[in-house]
Amino acid sequence: NGHVKSTGLSDYLREQGVINVYIAGLACDYCVKFTVLDALKENFNTILISDATRAVNMQKGDDEKAIAAMQKAGAVIRFSAEVIEKLTGN
Repeated sequence: NGHVKSTGLSDYLREQGVINVYIAGLACDYCVKFTVLDALKENFNTILISDATRAVNMQKGDDEKAIAAMQKAGAVIRFSAEVIEKLTGN
């Protein structure tokens, strides 16, 4: 939303006791990237599920640059199998 006004999502998540945010989807180099960066700014433990996201790649390598930027900002990068194992113990 361009940070013009609060969506209330971070407050709602905190009220629900959410600490960890797992993010996947389209497009890694746009929507996903900015969602990850916003979650980090709100001090959530932010995990990108890298094999559950795809990039637009307007320029070759945009996906790799986006993942590097998210990781540099503090996101943890995981594969879906790792997340499933952690969450289910299997």
